Amino acid sequence: MRLVCDASRLRAATGWEPAHSLQEGLEQTVRFFSDPANLARYKTAIYNV
Repeated sequence: MRLVCDASRLRAATGWEPAHSLQEGLEQTVRFFSDPANLARYKTAIYNV
């Protein structure tokens, strides 16, 4: 199974553009979860994909 996101319809309908590149978003996510204080607040039982 592969999960792929395509924002082209959203862009066409609203003119929306992402605030960050995929690379920047991934780097921010890694930094967030690398901080023990953030990880302690993250509720793994609630957030699921």
